[in-house]
Amino acid sequence: MRDLLINNCLKYIGVPYVWGGESRAEGGFDCSGFVYNVLNDTGLKVSRTTAQGYYNKFKGSPCNIQTRGALLFFGKSEGSITHVAISDGHGKMYESIGSKRNTKTNPGRGVTCSSIYRRGDLIAACDPLAKLLSPFYPKYTGSSVRLDEILKAVGAPYGSVNNRKKLANINGIVNYRGGLSQNLKLIALAKTGKLVRV
Repeated sequence: MRDLLINNCLKYIGVPYVWGGESRAEGGFDCSGFVYNVLNDTGLKVSRTTAQGYYNKFKGSPCNIQTRGALLFFGKSEGSITHVAISDGHGKMYESIGSKRNTKTNPGRGVTCSSIYRRGDLIAACDPLAKLLSPFYPKYTGSSVRLDEILKAVGAPYGSVNNRKKLANINGIVNYRGGLSQNLKLIALAKTGKLVRV
């Protein structure tokens, strides 16, 4: 999931900054519009909000700034968050750069990869994957039976590892071995209605 999240950041590199923007049709993204698209593309369904709104949603999942896929929040204080970015796990971050004066006809720099230390007002790092997928972690411990219960709960009952291997391959999960990260990808796809059935 972390690799998928980062890949979804990469596909937006170069999209311009537009204040309040959340789509290419609007001419580009602001910082929170970029995060909104990346999280939803990754299967982590969130509503559109501001940098402050995402901080309020994810502040219960603190993590290291080097956590791959962490949301990095910037501003004057926890109650005054003005910017959000996504950590690449190696000292850099994906963000949409611009200002209030940037519009569709006057776009800003936009989505780029820059140093985490580009700004001096980093407030916190939070892990959206841990927060949004946390209901599955305590339930799935490696047991095929337990996994099938979870898959069934989200509308995708498949009974054996071999059946899931075929399912995984069709959904782009190669070399399926039934590991935790691979199974969580299946669960996330099923939960968001994106799972292609065998």
